[in-house]
Amino acid sequence: MVTHKALRVAACVAVLFSIVACQASPNATQGFAPYGPYTTAAANGDAASVNNDAIKSSCGDKIHIVVAGIVDCKFREHGYGGMFTLRDHTNGLIAISPLKGDRTTKFTITGVLVGRGYFVVTDTHRNKLRVRVRVTL
Repeated sequence: MVTHKALRVAACVAVLFSIVACQASPNATQGFAPYGPYTTAAANGDAASVNNDAIKSSCGDKIHIVVAGIVDCKFREHGYGGMFTLRDHTNGLIAISPLKGDRTTKFTITGVLVGRGYFVVTDTHRNKLRVRVRVTL
């Protein structure tokens, strides 16, 4: 007879194996499919999109990631050398690290739970980029 504790342990082991398998991959960003490189805030209807100062993302403004998959993103803005701040609105679907950095910072997004949500990238000039995220198995 299988107990609930044994099922929980088996589920944890399965998740750990999937994380290890993803980490062992030579391409750490294998677990995602961006919809396009360096898209601007224009697709989101943000006010910042009307000028060249819009925030641009190396992973696009829509990310599809698998559970335990990893996405590395960088953000840039023409003529801007300041800090970007990421605010997670996914209620735990993803983990983002770090939450602040400049154009050279590699932001790592990891799929945690299945679902949909978004995070917002802002700069000190209040320009914003909304990045939609879908996490699947």
